Amino acid sequence: MSVGNVCLILYSFSAFAAEQDAMEENAMLRIEEAKANANMSMELAIHKRRRAQSLAQNADLATYKATMLIRIAEAAFAAESVDDAAAYFLD
Repeated sequence: MSVGNVCLILYSFSAFAAEQDAMEENAMLRIEEAKANANMSMELAIHKRRRAQSLAQNADLATYKATMLIRIAEAAFAAESVDDAAAYFLD
């Protein structure tokens, strides 16, 4: 084996090792990027869940208020005076 062939083999091995290192670094960067994206998605999901819970509570409160208004209106309609109905219902 000549010196030229040995140099060519060493150069090829060195190029292969450099390519492997670059591929590993690229893979690590992709992993870090995926982790960052997952964390961001988790934070966004938490925020959206809290917002949905708040909106659901507001909807429950609005339903309760509407129910109470209907009951007051029905009591007022059935009573002889609005003041009597309100006093009866609110006591």
